[in-house]
Amino acid sequence: MNSGLEQLNFLEEQVALLLEKYQGMSEENRELKESLGSQQDKVRQLEEMLKGRDVLLAEVENRIDRLLRKFSDLNSPAPDTPLLPVDEPN
Repeated sequence: MNSGLEQLNFLEEQVALLLEKYQGMSEENRELKESLGSQQDKVRQLEEMLKGRDVLLAEVENRIDRLLRKFSDLNSPAPDTPLLPVDEPN
């Protein structure tokens, strides 16, 4: 009878230890889920920043192209403008 009572006490201790472990793991799991959610939020923010950066980059490229075309147009004679004759040395 004493042996059965000892086994029961041992099993109760083991159950209590396992319960503590489980509760600790549940808390750790909750913290990990919160951390994961926070990390996912940061990833979404970074993705949005990258999209914004890509839009700005495309706009800058378009403006550079327009400026280059304007500069090129300013430096080339108009099609109906006659070229000035070059003086030949005597």
